[in-house]
Amino acid sequence: MDTLETTDLVDGLISIGETLGSGLSIEEQMQTLCKAVTSILRCDSAGIMLRDGEYLYGKYSHGIPGDLVDLFPLYRVPVGGPVIQRVARSGGYLVINDVKAEPTATELAELAQITALVLAPIFLPNGSLLAIMGAHYRTGIGKFDETRGQLVLGAAKMAQLALISDRERVTRVRTIASRRELIGELTRAEDAERSRISREIHDDSMQRVLAIRLKLNLLSDKETDPETKLALQGLADQGARTAESLRNLLQNLHPRGLESEGLAVALEEVLTRTAVGTGWQVSLVNELEMEPTREVGTVLYRAALQAFTSIETQNKATQVKVRLRTVDRGTEMLVTDDGPGIHPAAVRSGQSTLASMRTRVEHTGGVLDISDGATSGTQMRIWIPLQIFDRAIT
Repeated sequence: MDTLETTDLVDGLISIGETLGSGLSIEEQMQTLCKAVTSILRCDSAGIMLRDGEYLYGKYSHGIPGDLVDLFPLYRVPVGGPVIQRVARSGGYLVINDVKAEPTATELAELAQITALVLAPIFLPNGSLLAIMGAHYRTGIGKFDETRGQLVLGAAKMAQLALISDRERVTRVRTIASRRELIGELTRAEDAERSRISREIHDDSMQRVLAIRLKLNLLSDKETDPETKLALQGLADQGARTAESLRNLLQNLHPRGLESEGLAVALEEVLTRTAVGTGWQVSLVNELEMEPTREVGTVLYRAALQAFTSIETQNKATQVKVRLRTVDRGTEMLVTDDGPGIHPAAVRSGQSTLASMRTRVEHTGGVLDISDGATSGTQMRIWIPLQIFDRAIT
């Protein structure tokens, strides 16, 4: 058996560290790590078994013979088994140079055709076992010494960092996916509720107001007393204004044009209505290459309404411009005004009605930025990916 010096161990660990810092996927990192361990130790094979419940199963390997490599992922070792418990309790590494003579490792010798091995545990931050790393001889000649054991232990600790980092990444991805799915469900539920309220207002309140207005007009036409006639006409005009307010409310609650005509048409309609009441000069530039999904369009439409409200109440603007574009596999909406502006810190701290908009946009995987306009005023940019509620996120 070749002797490994301390310099070999240091050089080997440096080589392994470079492997894990190369920006490869976790699968590529672990496969390369197993290959590096096999090469440095000059052993026959190396592998990593990951924990799944109360068992460890073969996940990553190098050097396992072709007739066994397909069986490695199917191999199951109980976490509570004697060999695994010895490794876990050791806190370091376990060397077994005569597997056949080790009663607790006989199954390994028979199934994996291993004659000597060194095992090192990989733990989670809470101390529970995450995986086991091992290096093996199958020739019956090779033996593991302390230096080789130390290298496997060092490699296991490096693998621990990579595996835990990947585990946290997967958890974050799943959390984001859950949030996006929740936002999707909430958006659909909110839209359904707005649709229900819209129908009730249209079928009940709106019809009552229109009926009252019609009766007032009829009474005004029949009335001969000038003073009473003028009062009736005033009431009829008030009814007309109320009906118009209800129409605007219906449009804001459930913009029917959003689904039938698209986001640009729906925003242009609300911009035009808002301009009548505010005196703004408004414009909309539509550069969309594809129409966003219903969910994306709904989020952007609601965000635009909040932005217009905020501009009206805080900015004292005279001009408001909206620009829609398809950018980076997403939909971008720019809302620009010429008012004194909204301080971005107010949005971040929650002191503005725009804070809730930021939360919703970010939960969809989108981005909301507020900055000074090119010449004056404020520019609000919202970008949302085209598909924000995909269930399959890897």
